[in-house]
Amino acid sequence: MVLSWILNSLEPDLANSVIYTDSAHEIWTDLEERFAPRVFQIHKEIATLTQDQMPLSTYYSKLKGYWDELSSYNNMEPCTCGVLKSIAAREEEQHLMQLLMGLHESYAAIRGQILLMQPLPTARKAYNLLLQEEKQRQVASTHNNTANNESMAMLSIHTKKGNTSKQGFQQRPSSSNISPSFQPRGNPREPKQCTYCNSKTHTIDTCFFLKGFPPGHKWHGKEVVPKLDDSGHSSHNRPSHGSNRQYTNVNNVQSPDAQIHHLQTIAPHLTLEQC
Repeated sequence: MVLSWILNSLEPDLANSVIYTDSAHEIWTDLEERFAPRVFQIHKEIATLTQDQMPLSTYYSKLKGYWDELSSYNNMEPCTCGVLKSIAAREEEQHLMQLLMGLHESYAAIRGQILLMQPLPTARKAYNLLLQEEKQRQVASTHNNTANNESMAMLSIHTKKGNTSKQGFQQRPSSSNISPSFQPRGNPREPKQCTYCNSKTHTIDTCFFLKGFPPGHKWHGKEVVPKLDDSGHSSHNRPSHGSNRQYTNVNNVQSPDAQIHHLQTIAPHLTLEQC
């Protein structure tokens, strides 16, 4: 029964090598001699183990597993002289150094603080301090990520608003592209044309020929009558230097009464004083 249990517990390749053994004792002795304690391999694994990108808990769990396996091979007889306590303290200090040596360089600051402690903490106490440091970093990283996400969200909102405004401005139809069925809000701007001088830049209410030219203008204080050319547009007659009442085009010379009659005909809303 024991022989069957041992064979069923072994790997198939390993079981085939001891399947013809007569007794369980022979199988056990063969396996014990074949697989001697791997003390060298354990020491090598501990010496080369580093945290790298592993979480702190995973790194410590692997290291502690090697310590426990190595301790199982060191069976020491009980002692009452106190030597075992000093050996255990030295072994604990060795564990602490192995833990700190394999840490990632981002823990350099907290590692220096642990080495300055007097007396030195145990490996379990040092792991607790390192774990607190890792938790604080995770909280700070989460806060920074949240702040960055909020900033990116606000930037995205402002960018979308700017793009929407730009698209709305670019897509606004011009007056030449407006279809006849579409009419913009408000009254369209009516074309201007003065009925006195036929200019298309103003109306008769603001015509300088009737109201007078503003101060600083070369014709300020002078009476100038517009001259209409063949196309109906005005061609201004400049007054001569001799008198304000003389004009370069004699065909346009009119008496004051004729001018008043002409103004009242084309602008009946003007009073006599305005004419």
